[in-house]
Amino acid sequence: MIRILIAIITIFSFLVSQTEEKKKIDFDPNTLNEPESNWPKVMHPLLPIEDFEVKSDQGQVGEQLINGYRVQVMATRYYEKADSLRSALTTQYGSEVYIDFEAPNYKVRVGNCIVRKQAEELQDALKSRGYDSAWIIRTRVYSN
Repeated sequence: MIRILIAIITIFSFLVSQTEEKKKIDFDPNTLNEPESNWPKVMHPLLPIEDFEVKSDQGQVGEQLINGYRVQVMATRYYEKADSLRSALTTQYGSEVYIDFEAPNYKVRVGNCIVRKQAEELQDALKSRGYDSAWIIRTRVYSN
């Protein structure tokens, strides 16, 4: 009998607390102000060139994407790490440092090499500066 009474009291107090919590929550999702998203530009090396027409906010006017090589320095799941490395490499290599997002990783890549020999020289330069895991990848690059 006591167990039944305790169970009834517990259930009643649970129901009362649930209704009190519902009264406390006064939330309207329509009034929410979300900040603007700053998503990275996503490029896929297998899509046709026509899909990557250069717009005024991408690189120099008149540049085109062609098949070439870049040297990948790092792949990480964290954008902050990739952006930090991009900032460091930009001081040495200028505007030829890119962050490409290929789920789930952000990939930091350097260069716009048309021929593989240029990419090999760039890879050697990066390795001499301490980026031992730098490797060459084939991708679309901006022509000069």
